[in-house]
Amino acid sequence: MKIKVKIQITDSDGVTHECNIAEFDKGFECAAEIGLSIEDRKGLLLNLQQEIVATQARAFCEAHSTCLCCRRKLRSKGSKRIQYVRSREKGQSHFEVTVGKSIPADGPDRYLGLVQSHDKKPRRRLHEVLKDQGWQENQQITFMTDGGDTVINMARDMAPASEHILDWFHITMRITVMHQYVKGLAHHNPTEAEQLARILRQIKAYLWNGNLHDGQIAIDDLVMDLDEVETGYASIKALRKTAAEFQTYITNSAWMIPNYAERRRYGERVSTGFVESTVNTVVGKRFCKRQQMRWSKNGAHLMLQTRTRTLDGTLRGKFEQWYPGMKQSGEDKMAA
Repeated sequence: MKIKVKIQITDSDGVTHECNIAEFDKGFECAAEIGLSIEDRKGLLLNLQQEIVATQARAFCEAHSTCLCCRRKLRSKGSKRIQYVRSREKGQSHFEVTVGKSIPADGPDRYLGLVQSHDKKPRRRLHEVLKDQGWQENQQITFMTDGGDTVINMARDMAPASEHILDWFHITMRITVMHQYVKGLAHHNPTEAEQLARILRQIKAYLWNGNLHDGQIAIDDLVMDLDEVETGYASIKALRKTAAEFQTYITNSAWMIPNYAERRRYGERVSTGFVESTVNTVVGKRFCKRQQMRWSKNGAHLMLQTRTRTLDGTLRGKFEQWYPGMKQSGEDKMAA
């Protein structure tokens, strides 16, 4: 039997979007075919999470896409994000692909896509994209990332005048998840839940204003207070784990956390929400949204090169560079 899973999301304007997140072809003759396998469940949850986060990111980006003072569109240099696609290799369900978008102050935008574990020189590929946009090595460039080591290692040391910013969207999303857990705890331990909610609000305010010292102290307090809570709340272990992971995340990314409030006042970006739309544009449809295809690393890497060149409008130019006869043929047709 054919099983199709869809979700329906209604935004704040009342517009409803519907999309497929998974398709299954299941039998029913034996016990092993009943229900979803572990791999099916993981893929379904991954696609669901990606679609929800992408929708939230687009809404955030649209709501904060203009300067509060002059109402002009905000611009940034570049940003990259890790995405996962389904693998065809045995023993591996998914593998990472890196996608990004470079937005210069002047000139057209450029897309970037690659499988870093397959590409032997990923930094050179990023370097070529920036060079094609007229970037000079002494020119300031801002990298906005989600804090993943894979992305940071590729961008780090790319330019002596570079700036690395942790995406505020990913900080606030982690805090929001903990708030949801605390709301559940409130049904069992209202006093402790109120205390934890207050600490979470403090953490968000400290980090928004770039106060890492007090922010990290508050995070430590949160983790310790959770360890002392005695409750029958079924998700308390998940909350403790999420808080501990957030503590590690902020500690490892501290060097990339600026004063977000100050950046916002000066009309500078604080979030890479626009990259979620880049992920959907470059990766979503072909790799993991509707078609549910499985990929080899080499196949995915080559498809990403073709896809990004097509979006940039530079695919034909690249082929003309490789095969000069194509350019001559095109000129002859125009002359005719």
